[in-house]
Amino acid sequence: MTLDQFEQTVLRLGSDVERWPDDVRAQARALLAAEPAVRERLREWQARDASLERALRVDVGASAVTGAVLAGVRDRRQGVRFPSPGRLAALAALSTACGVAAGVLIARLDAVLLNARVIDLALGGGLDLLALL
Repeated sequence: MTLDQFEQTVLRLGSDVERWPDDVRAQARALLAAEPAVRERLREWQARDASLERALRVDVGASAVTGAVLAGVRDRRQGVRFPSPGRLAALAALSTACGVAAGVLIARLDAVLLNARVIDLALGGGLDLLALL
């Protein structure tokens, strides 16, 4: 294994050599035994990976809601179910249809009130616009 191959493997599989496939791990161990610079570089990657893991770790105790959600995700038997992609698409379509319908109704109501106002002005202004609703 060359240094370039080793670096590509670290980038692809992470810095924990023990988690690599057996054949790749054997080649990496041979390179690590022969090259002190590669061992040093691996320690740097391991430190960076550990830092990223600490930064991305969620503190479950920080929030009861977060804890409950994560507990539900971990244990599907608690009844936490995620909607299927088909249901999500149907909900999105329904939401869009409701938004369009509301927009059309508001536009029609504006048109009715405008027409009532025009008629009111033509008749001299005695019309009760709220009675039309």
